[in-house]
Amino acid sequence: MKKAFFPRAGFLAAAISLLAGLPACSENQVSGPPDAEHDGDPAAILSAYLGLLDANAFVAAALGRVSGCRQTAGDDAMPVVFSVQLDEDSIPPTDFEVTNRDGQFFTPSCATLRPALGEDERRTVLLTGPMGSAGDPPETVDVVGELTVMDVAAARRGTIAGQLSPPVRQFLAALA
Repeated sequence: MKKAFFPRAGFLAAAISLLAGLPACSENQVSGPPDAEHDGDPAAILSAYLGLLDANAFVAAALGRVSGCRQTAGDDAMPVVFSVQLDEDSIPPTDFEVTNRDGQFFTPSCATLRPALGEDERRTVLLTGPMGSAGDPPETVDVVGELTVMDVAAARRGTIAGQLSPPVRQFLAALA
């Protein structure tokens, strides 16, 4: 019997990696580079996607390799796209609050720019951890702490605080 071209773990890690780096595709999407319509405006959350809901142990292990954080079965993953580049040292998970449909608040267990760490990237924060359920999915993401803007392309430095995302879009309902 031939082996599959992509081992299952490698394929899942690649799929999660792709998901974390998805461009913004919502009503709030801007054309051109993400800064195109935000020059001079405060930094903003462009979109948030519920990319993974209630991961099984196998998928959680693959997510852990992508995020660099310890993940467990039942964790969710949500890429959050900003209009500016962020300093990777300024994004602790406690700076984010996820609100689900019933109004409950969740603090992600991990916030990282991985795998989107290239010089022209650093706009997508991958939030992971338990953040809702299939019957009560996340609705919004709020920046409750202070994130440092380090946008090389726009030659801007500063901070982001008090930003609320547009409604969370469900890209992939479950991979369990």
